[in-house]
Amino acid sequence: MSAQERADGAEPKVELRAWVAVIGGVFGCFMAGMNVHVTNASLPDIRGSLGATFEEGSWITTAYLVAEIIVIPLTGWLVSAFSMRRVLIVGTTGFLLFSVACSLAPTIGAMIAARALQGAFGGVLIPLSFQLIATELPLSRRPLGMALFAVANNVAQAAGPSIGGWLTDVYSWRWIFYLQIPPGLALLAAIAKGDFGSTADPALKTQTVNFLTNLDTTGGNSGSPVLNAKGELIGLNFDSNWESVSASWWFDPRYKRAVHVDMRYLRWLLAKVYPAPELLKEMGVPAQ
Repeated sequence: MSAQERADGAEPKVELRAWVAVIGGVFGCFMAGMNVHVTNASLPDIRGSLGATFEEGSWITTAYLVAEIIVIPLTGWLVSAFSMRRVLIVGTTGFLLFSVACSLAPTIGAMIAARALQGAFGGVLIPLSFQLIATELPLSRRPLGMALFAVANNVAQAAGPSIGGWLTDVYSWRWIFYLQIPPGLALLAAIAKGDFGSTADPALKTQTVNFLTNLDTTGGNSGSPVLNAKGELIGLNFDSNWESVSASWWFDPRYKRAVHVDMRYLRWLLAKVYPAPELLKEMGVPAQ
């Protein structure tokens, strides 16, 4: 909550898009949590159908958990390298695909491999649901977001074995893996409602990160301001490409190519990813 909000006593407004993102993340947590326990009541049927021993059948749950535990601590690096949106899309899509692969597994080996990959892709969903709550909601609303997360996680763990056992008795054990499809599609729909405000490029319809020019940056450093013909700050100098390293001492527009960080990207980071409304206000830069 900003200092102005505390002084005025006004509740910060939470956009519908923010709630859609948070609830989408909760769906992801629900999927990952339920999938740990959904096979518990169905293991005897799965082992019998696939001709597996008791020890082999235990790997149906173990493979998922081990892969998930490995990926969870890597999520922060993946987000910093590829962006939260891409990690969520790839994680959710892979999770759904390998859920279907589990339901179609013809052998115990194929089942264990599919479960391991399912856990690897689903491992990003739990920490990212935390990050969505922290980045999309103001401080006053984060307890509600965490309550939704806790409810989803507890319901998934409590209801997973019961729902899995019921589906196995009524239909087949293969149906338990289709449980992930509805919440997975809901999560993908939430991701698709990406909100970049006015910082999105109209032609690309997404958030720009950097751009390439042949500006004379001779003698400039990384972080030097980049201005357009109107004297407006449009970016920060980052670096030159490999072919134009000579730009450090000599400028030739035929060969010079410089990479700049787009100011619209920095505004989006300060408005949406690492909210700093007071800093933007002090700088006189609109968040939208």
